[in-house]
Amino acid sequence: MSRAQVYTLGTDSWGEVDLKGIYCHLGSVGVYCRGFYYWWNMGSRDSENSVLSFDMSEEKFRSIQLPEKPRRPNTKFWRLTMWNESVAFFISTKRSWLSSSFEMWVMEHNFNGVEGFTYWNKHLTIGPLVCIHSPLAFWKDDELLMQTRDGRIVSYNLHTQNFKELSIAGSVFPRLSRAFSCLKSLVSVKKICLNR
Repeated sequence: MSRAQVYTLGTDSWGEVDLKGIYCHLGSVGVYCRGFYYWWNMGSRDSENSVLSFDMSEEKFRSIQLPEKPRRPNTKFWRLTMWNESVAFFISTKRSWLSSSFEMWVMEHNFNGVEGFTYWNKHLTIGPLVCIHSPLAFWKDDELLMQTRDGRIVSYNLHTQNFKELSIAGSVFPRLSRAFSCLKSLVSVKKICLNR
């Protein structure tokens, strides 16, 4: 049984949120977009992969169905990210030891009469790319951070299809790197960390 709680800063308290029977097995760090938080929800034997959304103002969860191919529980590699103020995800379509190809799907909303109707557009296919392990996140409009099989971080331009190696300080472990989008906030991250 899945359970969710929301922390309210104003009252310094936690409250239970009804999942309405939605199965949750969150397989990734979430992304925030336009008042909603999204997670990749990994399917079980009895359920398919989906995206779980949480409306921050209404405090309601909703399961969003994926297109046919990414819905299958055995789909290889997924990554949820932000792209041009929309939620996007990547799946691996072809994978071998030397090369990989990825599909990029973008969430679209249709508010013409049906409240909250969501669908996915396959935006593009990237690859085959030699020695690329996985996409990480967008850091500019059309610049995608990707990780190589040996742990280096490169920037891939969707238009020119060129790579640029990035010099990142600190140790990089193959297949363990993550990239996160940051948003301005009224809450000080420094203060939260110091209060723990």
